Amino acid sequence: AGMSLLIDEVTAVESTAEKEGLDAGKIAAQKLGSMMRKYHNKLGVD
Repeated sequence: AGMSLLIDEVTAVESTAEKEGLDAGKIAAQKLGSMMRKYHNKLGVD
């Protein structure tokens, strides 16, 4: 479930970048990056 959630988020980031320009996409990508780090920390994956 977690992985498909991340894939959905990546797709959302891509469409945000297309619709709202690169800056919005970068911000969304940073948010996604921090979410992924949290997720990895929970799993104890490096």
